[in-house]
Amino acid sequence: MSYKPREVVLENPKIKAIIEQKRPFAKEIVDITEQIKELENKREKLMHKLSRYDTKVKPLIEEEIKKIELGEYEMFGNVSVVEEDALLQVIDKIEEYKEFLRLQAEEAKKKKEENDTSNEDKAINR
Repeated sequence: MSYKPREVVLENPKIKAIIEQKRPFAKEIVDITEQIKELENKREKLMHKLSRYDTKVKPLIEEEIKKIELGEYEMFGNVSVVEEDALLQVIDKIEEYKEFLRLQAEEAKKKKEENDTSNEDKAINR
């Protein structure tokens, strides 16, 4: 014998009307959740296939990398196919850091200009 909770009929008809209005949304949420699960399964399968290709190509890339001489501050980046060639990026960490500093300086300059402009506007409005 299993426990069954007591049920009480609610007299306010608005409660029933509101609950019935939300049913289609709940159904849509369930449908979307099922679609998400299906897409996640499909994504997992594709990622597994992708990793199999990575497993095949990694030793070949490592073999090619042994032939390339790097500068003191260089490192290997991504491998991609451009037009008909497989290209390996060689990243110069010094140049990358210089670019980072340039971007930071530009952002600081823009912020300073914005502050100067807003201060001028405040002075004019006084």
